[in-house]
Amino acid sequence: MVNHGYIAGTGVGGIGIILGSGSTITNAAAASITGTVFGVDLFAGGTLTNAGTIVGNAGTAVVFGGTGSNLLVLDPGYELSGFAIGGTSAVNTLELASAASTGTLFSSAFT
Repeated sequence: MVNHGYIAGTGVGGIGIILGSGSTITNAAAASITGTVFGVDLFAGGTLTNAGTIVGNAGTAVVFGGTGSNLLVLDPGYELSGFAIGGTSAVNTLELASAASTGTLFSSAFT
């Protein structure tokens, strides 16, 4: 799935996007995903590439679950408002994509 617009999860569960096992989502540079609880929930492992904005209004922007491999790719210009949390029984990888200039990563945003 590729998001080039705006996705807001405000209903039951308050999650912007929920995807299952092995799912892949790309949030493009001008795009935004917002949830009142989580921005993105890949509940059984998957890949998330973010060049836009992901907001989790309850404090968690991205949550990965499951026992598989989870990959979070942060492209230049990304913004996470909230924590990025990986499942404890999974293999979690954070990848910083290449850019023409140096970016900033705040370690307090990842648990």
